[in-house]
Amino acid sequence: MARAVKEFVHNEGGQNLPVRGTIPDMIANSDKFISLQNVYRAKAKQDAAAVSKHVASLLQSMGKLPESISEQEIRLFCKNTAFLRVVCCRSLAEEYSVESINKDEITSCMDNPDSEMVLYLMLRAVDRFFQQHSRYPGVYNYQVEEDIGKLKSCVNSLLQEYGLNVNVKDDYIHEFCRYGAAEPHTVASLMGGSAAQEAIKTITHQFVPFNNTFIYNAMSQTSATFQL
Repeated sequence: MARAVKEFVHNEGGQNLPVRGTIPDMIANSDKFISLQNVYRAKAKQDAAAVSKHVASLLQSMGKLPESISEQEIRLFCKNTAFLRVVCCRSLAEEYSVESINKDEITSCMDNPDSEMVLYLMLRAVDRFFQQHSRYPGVYNYQVEEDIGKLKSCVNSLLQEYGLNVNVKDDYIHEFCRYGAAEPHTVASLMGGSAAQEAIKTITHQFVPFNNTFIYNAMSQTSATFQL
């Protein structure tokens, strides 16, 4: 159906999507509103019929019956074409690979040294710290000072490995050691709710999901998504 709509846009639609058949918010008296509504419905029906012909042609070229997709499905699809989105996500392997990491996204965001991207880099450095020491930095008070240097070394090695010419403030390294991998219940509940919301989007195929890395900053009450 998406291919058929594309054919419609390039042919009958004149570079426009099929008309939805409903009128946008406006002020009008009843007679004018009903007359305009009928115009919209007639045009929507005409557009859906044109898309239906493209669907039948495409199905036939694939060796399938034209009835494989019902007229009702086509009308519903045409009605909602303005809200369709194609989301092309990347795998964690691509995100973590030295060859395919999105350096441009990271570098451009780090033009602001206090953007949410710095938290992403710090979390990656903390993962590296855990791999090396089998614990998180600053879990106990007596470890905080000692772990600052170790975590800074992890940050530097991460930036060097990925060839990132950016600066991470020492304040963030100190703070990540100070809070010692704590998980405040308020932050945990928000992140859990966000994850549940994304799962519902995926299951129901409704609304646009995050693409692809979501960072929440509880200190400033801000969030951001990065295509990494």
